[in-house]
Amino acid sequence: MADISHRSTQEIYTGEEPLNIVADDKGTQCVFLTRSNDKATTFWYYHRDQTGKAIVAAPHMQLQNEMTFGSFEKFSGDGSFIHCVLTGDYPAPPAPNPARLRLRTFMDTKLNKEEDPLRCQAIWYLHNNTIRQVQDKEESPFYLAGFYAGSYNPRSTLKLLDKTLAHKGEWNWNENALSSRSLVDLTNGSKKLVTLPGDRNSASYALSPQGKWIIYYDAGQQNYFSYNVATSERKNITAGITATWTTYDNDDIPFAPYLNLPLGGFSDDETKLYLYDQHDIFQIDLTGKSAPVNITEGYGKSHNIVFRFAFPPNERTGKNILLTAFNRSTKEDGFFDIVKGKLRQLSMHPFIFTGPEESKYHLRTPPVKAKNADVYLVQKMEAASAPNIYVTKDFIHFDAISDIHPERRVNWLTTELIDFNTRDGKPAQGILYKPENFDPNKKYPVIFYYYEKISECLHLYIRPEPSMGPMNIPYFVSNGFLVFTPDVHFDIGYPGRSSLQTVLGAADKLVQLPYVDSTRMGLQGHSFGGFQTNYIITHTDRFAAACSAAGFTNFVSAYGSIIGSGYSRQGQYELYRDRIGASLWERPDLYQENSPVLNIDRIKTPLLLMHNMEDNDVPVGQGIEFFTGMRRMGKVVYFLQYEGQGHSIFDKPALDYNRRMFEFFSYYLKGAALPAWMTDKRAKILHAKGLKN
Repeated sequence: MADISHRSTQEIYTGEEPLNIVADDKGTQCVFLTRSNDKATTFWYYHRDQTGKAIVAAPHMQLQNEMTFGSFEKFSGDGSFIHCVLTGDYPAPPAPNPARLRLRTFMDTKLNKEEDPLRCQAIWYLHNNTIRQVQDKEESPFYLAGFYAGSYNPRSTLKLLDKTLAHKGEWNWNENALSSRSLVDLTNGSKKLVTLPGDRNSASYALSPQGKWIIYYDAGQQNYFSYNVATSERKNITAGITATWTTYDNDDIPFAPYLNLPLGGFSDDETKLYLYDQHDIFQIDLTGKSAPVNITEGYGKSHNIVFRFAFPPNERTGKNILLTAFNRSTKEDGFFDIVKGKLRQLSMHPFIFTGPEESKYHLRTPPVKAKNADVYLVQKMEAASAPNIYVTKDFIHFDAISDIHPERRVNWLTTELIDFNTRDGKPAQGILYKPENFDPNKKYPVIFYYYEKISECLHLYIRPEPSMGPMNIPYFVSNGFLVFTPDVHFDIGYPGRSSLQTVLGAADKLVQLPYVDSTRMGLQGHSFGGFQTNYIITHTDRFAAACSAAGFTNFVSAYGSIIGSGYSRQGQYELYRDRIGASLWERPDLYQENSPVLNIDRIKTPLLLMHNMEDNDVPVGQGIEFFTGMRRMGKVVYFLQYEGQGHSIFDKPALDYNRRMFEFFSYYLKGAALPAWMTDKRAKILHAKGLKN
């Protein structure tokens, strides 16, 4: 053991090789293991003031039958106990099964059984030399789904655990899929169930950093509730407030009422709670002594700006409150502050500093403060300029301290925000990407790329890289294509129709531009975007070529599939992204309506189709069904499958896919030469006469 402060060492142990050595924060005590030739484990403990030498500890084990000790993780903040990891026994060898049968029944809790050994958490309590299991095999590790900025407290001895017996995607019909939350006190290992019977709001439960409160959102009442950990009292804390507490980015999925936004955080003394709605920030007095206050004064909602704390309120220094701000209408990004209760704009620019709160494409990058000065680092980017680091003292003036611009070596791009109406009359926005050497007197082909909402990326710098499923926009724009990415706002039950109405409306808008060639427009989408492509080409012949990657084609057959580690796709359609909102038996018409495979006979658009055998997300049979159907009907289709690749593709396969997609679109949209792997011949389909109908 080394005492760095006195530059001295002390021998505390000699013998077999020590394993898994863990020390406390102060360096006054440590634990480790040794294992003999027969693999018997010995626990050793050392304390600088109490033991002098490492001693054999032999803790008493309070574990479930199938669990064994695995390893030490770390000491608690005060050094009174040690976090440990338990492991389950490996599954017993299977019984003889000459028929090689795998039996499933309607009573199975999970569709696939876990093959890996379990890992659970335990605590070694030094005061009574006991290792006690604090996480059951059905429970998650110390629960992080209620994570919010400022929530992590390494010294907290209270944790939330999540327990779910079945897959959560079956939440709407399977009682075993309802999650429960338990509060565990690490100082003694005690647990208390904090969710109510049949609670469908458990995913929203979030623990305050000091463990005084649990805050959760009740979707049925559309209000937040507080749970006092000391008294177990529950209280509606947002009654009477007019606000939308649920997500903006996923507001058009069936599950949206249960998707509350992350908490804004707590004050230092945890008497004040801060809540985010889709625009503004509210202060809630958890003691009930004062009324709720909208600290951004409703400015966010009235100006379509999203305000969020730049720093968690329990970590804030100084008198002013710094806020990030993102304008959903203009996509400007910047900073405001609150001084003496008054909101003040500091800067708003056509860049990305921190970015939108909810984004599938960009992780927020909050400012970083110097330790002992009011000096900050921020990242700034725009679509035409790579991210660089700037320093600021006031969030008004920014000085660059890095100057990295790889985009200057190539023909890069510019972006333009376009407002348009969908075919059914709904307002929407999209991004038009143009090459840096754009000539308004030329006619350009345009490719529509879509997924869900993308206009937030107006100022996002997109790295040039091989297409991994989605097209790489900079590559295609740099090589003479325009790309347009429309926001798609979905009607539940009609994801395909919503996509069609949006893309056709966007096309109607773009053909009014003098530099867009209305005869050379293409489509490209991956995954859910691949489904959108498949649907669109079965309902219109307006587009000259399309590329679909790893997309659904048959909602009926996909509905019953099992994917990944044993997840039934049913929940994806009923609750989440695929947006049907009902079971197959409740609304078979919607599953048929959204199955492009049933309308292959209508296709007139040449299709480049990519779907790999190892796709663990969208079953490869979806792509095969579409290809064999198009082939049978004599449609033009090229089917790419890359060995060893899954839902997305990487490395050399991605380069090959990128090349073939470029050649495909170049031929159909730019009149380039026919690539050797394609053909200009048409299939002939024979029709046998005399068959009985």
